[in-house]
Amino acid sequence: MRRAIILLIICSFLGQTHVRARETGELDFAQKLYQDRMYELAIEQLRRFLRDRPTDPKAPAAQLLLAHCYLKAEKFEEALHSYQDFIVSHPEDIHLPEAWKGCAQSLAFLNWPPKAAETYLRLQGLFPGSNLAPEALLEAGKIFYEVQQPLKAVQALRLLITEYKDSPLTDEAHYWLGISNWKAGNYAGALSELTKVSSAGWRPRALLETTRIRLEQNNLTEAERIFLRLKKEFPQNPATAQAAVLLADRLRKKGQFSQALGFLRQAIGILPEGELKEKALLDLADSHLKAGEDSLAILWYQSFLKVFPRSPRRPEAIFGLERAYINQNKLESALRNFRKLQALAPNSKYVKSSYQLLARAYLRNAQAAEAAGFYTEYVSFCEQKEEAERVKFELAKIYQRELHWLNRAVSLYQELAQGASAIAESSQFALARCLEQQGEPARASEEYQLLLQRFPTGQFAAEARQRLEYIQQFSPDWRRATKRLFQILKDRLTESSEEQSLYSLALACYRELKDFEEAASVLKAYVEKYPESSHADTAQYLLAQCYIKLQQKCSLNGQAQAAEEFHQKAVGAYQVLTKNYPESSWADDAAIFLIETTLSAATSDSVRWSLLLDSYQQFLETYLDSDRLDFALLRIGDAYRGLSSDDPSLAQRAISIYQRLENQFPQSSYADDARFGIGICQKETGDLKAAESSFRSLLSQYPGSQLAGRARFQLGRLLFLQGKFQEAAGEFRTLLTQNLPTDQPLQLIRLYLAEAYSQIGQADKASVLYREILKQIGEADETPAFSSDNLEKRTVKRALLGLASIYEKEGKYAEAVRLYNQHLRLFPQDSASDSVLFFKGKLLLSLGKESEAVGVFRELTEKFSSSPFAPEAAERIGSILFSQRKYKDALSAYGLAVSLDQQRMEAAGGMAICLLRTGQRKQAARALRSFKKRFGRLPAAKQWLARFEYERGLLWLEQKAYKRARGQFRRVLEKFPESEFADDASYYIAVCLLQEGKKNEAIQGLIHFCENFPSSAYIDQVNMRLGGLYYLERQFAKAADAYQKVLADTTGALCPDAMFNLILAYERLGQLGLAMETAEKLVDRFPDYESIPRVKVKIGVFLMELEKYEKAIEQFNHCLQWSTGEQEAEIRFYIAECYFNLGEYQKALYWYLRVVYLNPEQQMWAVTAQYKAAQACERLNRFDQAKSLYGRIVARYGVSSEWGRAARKRLRKLENRREE
Repeated sequence: MRRAIILLIICSFLGQTHVRARETGELDFAQKLYQDRMYELAIEQLRRFLRDRPTDPKAPAAQLLLAHCYLKAEKFEEALHSYQDFIVSHPEDIHLPEAWKGCAQSLAFLNWPPKAAETYLRLQGLFPGSNLAPEALLEAGKIFYEVQQPLKAVQALRLLITEYKDSPLTDEAHYWLGISNWKAGNYAGALSELTKVSSAGWRPRALLETTRIRLEQNNLTEAERIFLRLKKEFPQNPATAQAAVLLADRLRKKGQFSQALGFLRQAIGILPEGELKEKALLDLADSHLKAGEDSLAILWYQSFLKVFPRSPRRPEAIFGLERAYINQNKLESALRNFRKLQALAPNSKYVKSSYQLLARAYLRNAQAAEAAGFYTEYVSFCEQKEEAERVKFELAKIYQRELHWLNRAVSLYQELAQGASAIAESSQFALARCLEQQGEPARASEEYQLLLQRFPTGQFAAEARQRLEYIQQFSPDWRRATKRLFQILKDRLTESSEEQSLYSLALACYRELKDFEEAASVLKAYVEKYPESSHADTAQYLLAQCYIKLQQKCSLNGQAQAAEEFHQKAVGAYQVLTKNYPESSWADDAAIFLIETTLSAATSDSVRWSLLLDSYQQFLETYLDSDRLDFALLRIGDAYRGLSSDDPSLAQRAISIYQRLENQFPQSSYADDARFGIGICQKETGDLKAAESSFRSLLSQYPGSQLAGRARFQLGRLLFLQGKFQEAAGEFRTLLTQNLPTDQPLQLIRLYLAEAYSQIGQADKASVLYREILKQIGEADETPAFSSDNLEKRTVKRALLGLASIYEKEGKYAEAVRLYNQHLRLFPQDSASDSVLFFKGKLLLSLGKESEAVGVFRELTEKFSSSPFAPEAAERIGSILFSQRKYKDALSAYGLAVSLDQQRMEAAGGMAICLLRTGQRKQAARALRSFKKRFGRLPAAKQWLARFEYERGLLWLEQKAYKRARGQFRRVLEKFPESEFADDASYYIAVCLLQEGKKNEAIQGLIHFCENFPSSAYIDQVNMRLGGLYYLERQFAKAADAYQKVLADTTGALCPDAMFNLILAYERLGQLGLAMETAEKLVDRFPDYESIPRVKVKIGVFLMELEKYEKAIEQFNHCLQWSTGEQEAEIRFYIAECYFNLGEYQKALYWYLRVVYLNPEQQMWAVTAQYKAAQACERLNRFDQAKSLYGRIVARYGVSSEWGRAARKRLRKLENRREE
């Protein structure tokens, strides 16, 4: 029997050993699957193991291994949950750091990098002694760097370096800390950390990043020095090659291609095969190309194609080779490479660019047909309509100018002219010229007229008018010419004489054929042969006219020398006419021509006007019966008007002559000129009303006058000068909309209209015009090339200042500053530069850029010390520096202001206060006496005197002499009760009382302040202080009332603080509903307030206290999303409490344990949660678990602690219950 029992025991023992061995074998099997990377099978095995043996001692290891498998199998959500379950289920396991690391890795793979980084930080915080702690800090730093949170990265990496100095990861940490500092904008810190990297594995990278930083700082010299060090220490390291490529890129961007070549060659010698080497080789070839070394470029492009036969960048290399051959004018080789490019990448951008390059190359080589072919192909590649139209335009020019295929050119120009593109006007003009070339003047004339209708102020409008004039004057009327010539021939065969036939032939050449050269030849022959003929004077006149026509023709064709020769011939012909035929009806016309020719050679205005007067007065005496007397009178009036600039009394004589013309020749074509001259004279003599009337009468009596535009312009200026801005705007607007011809630039008219709009408050319209004027200067840094005429400069200057003024009134201060900067850049020596600097400084102040404003004001005082703006500029410098507490510098600025203008009260007062604040009391006293002597009787000085007393009080306050300070502040109230410093003084009296510990008196002082200064800027601060004092005195109702007064101003800066304090007051009063209502308003109105997270938690607490547990849980869960640390533990505890109060003890237990296991560092919350978890176990009748939890509390905190005593008490009750 005994032997049987022993055998049974042995068998039982062997059976248990077998079971444990089997369990261990199953787990080993799973581990082997894991090691063999059969993660799916391993997961299945482990899940089976955990399902069947959840309480096995190996279950924790299996659970952790399962999480590892999920991670390796890239099932990151399952991995994360498994790791989290392990942490909660096994809070004492030695592998917890590994689980935390797995959590962090899973979060990173789930693309939640910030949470991953925070988890790494928590790992280090919970297990600072773990060998995973340094790695966790490094990974956290790297993640923070990648997600653009460099400051957090810096914090994590610096902790690694300081706490784990012996870790092998410190060198890598220095590297990541360096580039994190760089990303945070701390260049000095970045360079310092990168310098500390010493290991061979990380130092090349550190030197590479140092090179990047130096390049970003535009310190090319230092970047090259770092590269040389990198090259010396690590000559074959890829980082050296990368640095070389970086330097080459920077040099290439600066256009320094020759310098880039050396770096690229070094990089190519080091780099392994790959994209970067391909880039370096292509950049090398491209640099040779752009440096003008086409042969070397060809060699390197060919080398690239040979070394990288399958590179995706082959099209780029072939295109480069093609460009190099084009530069060498080897068009056959270029074309051969182009065909290769077409075959390799037919739709690439390089093929498209090739068409353009080859077209231009063939055109340069006078192979226009080939060029046209390439442009034709190029059109099919253009995706944008505008680009296609530009290419077609180039093609049409080749057809017209090179190939003379005019029909094709006309067809293309017609197509391009029909649209509304940027080249429509150019195409319209080119079409007309092409039709001229085809010998179709009528069609050409129609196209020119159409151009003027569509683009009346366009760039080709003036030239189109010239071509129209040319066609009208020089295109023969073949039908009439043929008829006239037949008639001459018929007459000659019948009864006509040779003289008559020769004269008729001359007229036909002149009038119908418009062959003025031939006509001149015939007329000259006629005059020489028949000088006494009755037609001789007319023939001589027509000969002169032929020469004038030929002069015009040459001028229109750009033949200046020939035009001058014909002009001289015309002068000679007219001189012959006036000499040989003085009684001719054409003699007066000849005389006028000769007078005007003589005038054109006058060397000065005074000579010209005197000569004009003498010549036409003589004309009046000589040609008493001339039909040109009206013109002569006009010119005499013009002469007197010109001479009036030196002798104003002559203006009235000019007016008399002009009026004589109007009265004597009312139907004259020069009557409108006379009326215009009268208006100008009246304007110059200051009779603006009369001038206005004259210009108005010109516009009404002569609506079709060529002077209508000029008259309307002058009328607009007169109206503007008289303050009639609305009417002035109307005149200038009419000028622009009706395109009336005037002698003033279009930009000037726009300027005057803009200024008129500004005066009548139509800033939007003015802005449009100003911007249109300023388009010519653009945004570039270089100064635009203005014409020699200062009018253009003046127009731009006034437009800049006008638009800046509008921007300033609209509050667009940054835009106004930009315009002032442009003014200063374009016109540095302008007389208005001092005012521009001053207003720029004021705007910078409005933008909060005080340092820049100081610089601008200082520039004004240095460059324009005698400017009327200089004293105020210096004073403003002082005020800015004073506000920055730079009292010594402010004192200097105020002193400069006073030296420039001794009547600057603010500067003198500022000096005295600066002396006080810098401790120079004697000097301050002298300054104060000087101030009183100079300004004491002025009403405005009282504010300064009050301020001096107030400043003395502040000095005593700073020295903590509170009683003296109060006395000084009371003097302010007594002597200057109406000053702006009275409320300041009253406020600081209460502050002094608080500092002295006299709370009750301070409260009374604050109450007194509220009664006497309800509109003070301090009122909110006073009510906040009152609220705080009442709160500390536990007078919560009064505190709430004070905070509510702050909230009366809903825009006040203290509103969020007041609302937060009001919540606390309501809470203390037990008015939870009002507290929650206020909290919800605070969250809604000020979502970015710093205490919002705490307020949201408070809302949950209020809901919990109001027994709205479900809503409280919902609120707390929302808060949990962004909470960390103690707040996270607190929220989890509150959720557990809600579930406990709802009677859902299982959920309560879960949340209590989450606090215990996930927030162990928050000791107060963790131990409280552990105690409450034990109570939840009791409610669930899990008394053993409850005892275990109580026992842990006693073991950890001891029986003498408060929590230990409470836990021990509960343990005893449970023990007693068991005994019962």
